[in-house]
Amino acid sequence: MSESGPQHVGSEPDGPLRRWLGTLPVGLLLAFVVLSLTGERLHGRVLALGEATWPGYGLELRQDPAPPSCDPERLEEAVRAAATAPAELPVPEGGGCDPDDPFCFDEPAAEPPEEAAEAAEAAEAGAPGGCDPDDPFCFDEPAAEAPAGAEDAPGAAEAEALSFCLRAWEEHEARRARITPAVRTFRSLERPLQALSNPGSLVAWVLLSLVLLGGATATAGRGHIALRPPRSLRGHRAAEGAMLLANLVLVASFLANARVIAEAASEEASVLRPALWCLGLLVMSALNLRNLLRPPPDLPERDSALEPFLTPPLYAGMALLSAAWFWGFQGHPAGPAIRLDKLFDFYNIYLSVALFILAGMLLAQTRVPHKVFGLLRPWGLHPALLAWVVVSLAAVPTAYSGASGIFVIAAGAVVYSELRSAGADRTLALSATAMSGSLGVVISPSLLVVAVAALDRSVSTGEIYPKGALVFGLSSVLYLGALVLVRRPSLQLRAPSAAVPEVLTGLRALGPDLALGMGVLLVYGLLLDTPLNESTFPFVLPVVFLAVMAWDRRRHRVTDPGVPGPATGLERAVSETTAHLGALLVLMGLSVCLGGVVQDAGVMELVPADLGSPLLAMGLLVVVLVVIGMTLEPLGAIFLVAATLAPVARDAGIAPVHFWLTVLVAFELGYLSPPVALNHLLTRQVVGAAEQEAEQAERAGHPFLARHERLLLPVGVMGTTLLLVAFVPLFL
Repeated sequence: MSESGPQHVGSEPDGPLRRWLGTLPVGLLLAFVVLSLTGERLHGRVLALGEATWPGYGLELRQDPAPPSCDPERLEEAVRAAATAPAELPVPEGGGCDPDDPFCFDEPAAEPPEEAAEAAEAAEAGAPGGCDPDDPFCFDEPAAEAPAGAEDAPGAAEAEALSFCLRAWEEHEARRARITPAVRTFRSLERPLQALSNPGSLVAWVLLSLVLLGGATATAGRGHIALRPPRSLRGHRAAEGAMLLANLVLVASFLANARVIAEAASEEASVLRPALWCLGLLVMSALNLRNLLRPPPDLPERDSALEPFLTPPLYAGMALLSAAWFWGFQGHPAGPAIRLDKLFDFYNIYLSVALFILAGMLLAQTRVPHKVFGLLRPWGLHPALLAWVVVSLAAVPTAYSGASGIFVIAAGAVVYSELRSAGADRTLALSATAMSGSLGVVISPSLLVVAVAALDRSVSTGEIYPKGALVFGLSSVLYLGALVLVRRPSLQLRAPSAAVPEVLTGLRALGPDLALGMGVLLVYGLLLDTPLNESTFPFVLPVVFLAVMAWDRRRHRVTDPGVPGPATGLERAVSETTAHLGALLVLMGLSVCLGGVVQDAGVMELVPADLGSPLLAMGLLVVVLVVIGMTLEPLGAIFLVAATLAPVARDAGIAPVHFWLTVLVAFELGYLSPPVALNHLLTRQVVGAAEQEAEQAERAGHPFLARHERLLLPVGVMGTTLLLVAFVPLFL
């Protein structure tokens, strides 16, 4: 990499339309998410400060107290009126007047025979309770006599109400007295933070906007993920036509879903979200139509016969398959829309994906990766050994991001460009980039392991992580062995006396960036009580890299006027985030939809419930799991496996921890395996199709193994890891 700054492979400058309609809105939405999540922590600390300064602030002082609804003056008048009112004459028990009165003509009311007999018996027994007090088995106590006139005292109820009202007003005045000007000033700062940190249902709309804006940007730039990019007019028409048909089918599905919601007339459901889906998909359809009418120049009419089947983006095929199932077999047009809308049940995970990609694009705009690699160059590592070091170290951020594909999108361009600048050929650099995230999904604090523990109560993260570390060590050693076997690198290193001074020089150059990054982390950790972990990583990391990027570019701009400023770097980072995010989120959404088809169709039920032996069960499960890894995104695949295959493995006698580690390794093998090889497609997405085409041209005359080393080496490593992880424990 030249000192003029890192260049993101395949990046193109934004036009004015894309900048204002795509990049800027996505940048603002991502900034809103970061500010909301940061504001939530800041608001918590501010509340704690208020509580420490004014005890009871949270419950009593955050708002002006409402005055009591009672009126003491009116209650006092009621008490006086009750006290001066004439006493009422007692009413005899027998009738409405005194029987000794000569003018009383009412006869005493006769007692019912049964009640009179019971009263007579009680009188004879002399018992004031329910039994004779002389009876040794009588445990009833005499009923206590109420004080004479206690209930009939004039104004008693009014006096009690007055007392309660006076106490309420005293408490009200005491609370008002505690709301000093200092409290009001503090509230004016604290309460807006609450509004910022509690966006409520807005986050779902933010995610929908990111999906649609990013999807439209990827459509406009022909950037959706496909098995291969179009190389002829026929392939271009097949790709754009498939996307146009898929988008229109999804529009029809969301219209059907909106009709169902309107007929249900539920207060919780709203037709607004389906309407926005329809609007965004119609925009994408219009862009597809424009691309059809305006193909790229200089494309030949035809290429290979298979091109029309390889160039349509993966999401278009998933959408058409889902529509065919729900419409053709279930007669349920709203099915694809309902399944696609499930994306918002886990909006926090997909927003984390967006923020992690943003962090990677911000990092690509700094010289930090170049400086980090500068600590390794003085040792004279062979490019193959350097690739092993990079892939092994990439396991840590992969664990935080939750999936290897996310890491490839976020940091793949940096890995590729740095390996190339260190002397690696295209084949090795492409292979290492595709595999850079594959080793970290089993180590702490992998979000996939957290999802597994949440879905399967028979395992915990504390059980999976230690054994996952062993799996990571195994796969890392196997990768090193494969590189040594295939590349035969020199294992000699430069003498420490020559390497250490250069390393120290590199550390001095990297020192300010590390200090600034650590400073941001300390601010979050000490002031906001937000340590860096799997839940805070997505929104803390973009802030760290944004600060580092601004400092890095401002400092180098002084010494090198040709270096663009922080604003340009931020715009480029958000632009690339928008395109990559749209392609990935649309694919993940349709993967969830396709997973629903697999589940509803009962495909997983074809796996026999009783497979006879753990060995036979594991063999069949491994094949099924690799196929799932080829077709579904990780989170949706975890849900599907937990509901269908986990009980089969448990009934076959496979330990849950063993099963889930096998699942995660099998998924990674699926993401690296043809015909889909998603991680390789994502690698092409970030480094550019031209690099892969150049690599294929360079190896055109090589033997089969050398020609396809980019695919075979990762598959061989992860395939061997899977076989060892799946079957060795069964023999032990």
